[in-house]
Amino acid sequence: MHGTFFSQRSNDYLFSEPKGFIASLICCQRADLTKEGFSKDICRSMIAMMDFDRSGKLGFDEFKELWLALRNWKNAWTLYDVDSSGSFSGFELRQAIESAGYLLNNRVLNALMHRYGSKNREIRFDDFMMCAIKIKTMIDIFKAKDEVGTNTAAFSFEEWMEYTLYA
Repeated sequence: MHGTFFSQRSNDYLFSEPKGFIASLICCQRADLTKEGFSKDICRSMIAMMDFDRSGKLGFDEFKELWLALRNWKNAWTLYDVDSSGSFSGFELRQAIESAGYLLNNRVLNALMHRYGSKNREIRFDDFMMCAIKIKTMIDIFKAKDEVGTNTAAFSFEEWMEYTLYA
């Protein structure tokens, strides 16, 4: 289905502009991700996360990888929103993030709650998705620069600015 969808609708506008991207997700069974739709900022972050060649667009393979990540995060949300409240506590966030494959220390999780959580220290679905997008993006950027696996990376100022602004 996704291949047919992509080939029928693929053009420079559709996968490089957030509104086109939103439309593409709506057409691809978007309703089972979220009923309200994602914000323009989340869509831009999705594109940036998968735009490995920095073209500002998503190709079919990039789109497939994005779709799998979104489904994985949606499944984590469903699994750990045990009270079906539509929001996560910090404890539920930790479990969901870990089930999505990210092991983060308490300081990072606390920073995520401050950045993406409400004043009641809860994270709603859209904020969780943005949080997961940022985590994946930042880890991928770091791993690309940590070529020998020493848990250390070096960035020039210009590289750091490019990566953090586009992320």
